[in-house]
Amino acid sequence: MPPIGGATPHQPAAPSANRLWQLARIRTIHYGIGAVGAKLLRLVVDRPDIEVVGVIDPQSERVGRDAGEATGINRSLGINVSYDPELLLFVMDALSLVSVAACQQIKSLQVTRRVGLSPEQLQLGSRVGAGLSLQGFQMAVSKGVIGHVGLRESLFMIADTLGWRLDEVVEVIEPVLARERIKTDYFIVDKGYVAGIRQVVRGLMGGREVGRLEVEMSLGVKEPLDQIVIDGNPPISVHIPGGVQDELTAAALMTNCIPAVVHGRAAGLLFMRDMPMAPYRGPGLERGPALQSQETSCTPRAAQALGMTADK
Repeated sequence: MPPIGGATPHQPAAPSANRLWQLARIRTIHYGIGAVGAKLLRLVVDRPDIEVVGVIDPQSERVGRDAGEATGINRSLGINVSYDPELLLFVMDALSLVSVAACQQIKSLQVTRRVGLSPEQLQLGSRVGAGLSLQGFQMAVSKGVIGHVGLRESLFMIADTLGWRLDEVVEVIEPVLARERIKTDYFIVDKGYVAGIRQVVRGLMGGREVGRLEVEMSLGVKEPLDQIVIDGNPPISVHIPGGVQDELTAAALMTNCIPAVVHGRAAGLLFMRDMPMAPYRGPGLERGPALQSQETSCTPRAAQALGMTADK
C-alpha cells in the first residue's frame, strides 16, 4: 500500500493545497491607534490567523499603556504601546485605480469625498480648523498645521500609474463655514466660524486639468458622499450615496490585505496600486467546502510543481 499523500517512509507528506496558508500565524505591528487604528486592532486581535506583536503610537497619553486598555478592548493584550514620531495615512486612490481598469482610454479623472466628522473623528477637529475664525484658519494654513495628509501623494500615484507627466499641481485649502451654531462634546462652533475644511488638488497637463481630488471634512455635513467620475472610453461614474465610513473601511481594508500581502510574492514597500486582490475573508482558519473543492481539484502535475499534494 503506497504511503498516504505520496510520502515515503523517510519523507513527511508535503502540505496540501488547502492547508498551506494555515502553517503560520501572521505577526503584525500596528502603527497608530487613533480612531482608525483602534478599530483595526479590535478587528484583528481575535483573528486566529493574525498575532499582534507590537503597537506604536506618537500620542504621549497612550504610550506605556496596555494596548488593549488604550483601544477600548477592555482586556489586557500584554503589549505596551511604544512611541514613534511619525504617522501617515493615504486615501482616495485605491478605488479610483480599480475603476480606471475598465477603461481603454482616460482623458481625466475626478474624485470627490464629502465626509461628516463623527464623534470619534472629532479628535481631527484641530486638523480641520473647527472653531477657528476665518483669519485664524488662514494663519493655520500658512503654517501648515491644517490640511489632509496624503492628498497630493494620492494624485501623484494615480498620475504615475496612468503614465501622466503632470506639468503643474495646484492645491487649494479653504474653510467650510458653519451656517448655524454647532455644539459637540469637543467643540462649539458659532455661525460664521470654521466648521471644517475643503481641500482640492488639481493636476494639469498642457494647461488642461486631467486629475482632480477634492475632500471636504466638516461638522454638520448633510449629504456625505464618495464619487469618482472618469472621462474615458467608456466613461465611468461611481457614486456612493452616504459615502463609505472612513474608519471602518480603512480598518477592513488593512485587515483584509494582511493575508494577501504576506502570502503574495511582492516584497518591500507596497503602494495601494501594488496590493494584490484582497477580498473579505472570515476570521476562521477553515475554508468553506466549495473553496476546498476548488483547491483540491488541481492536477497532479500542478500539485507537484507547487511542492504539495492534492487532498483526495
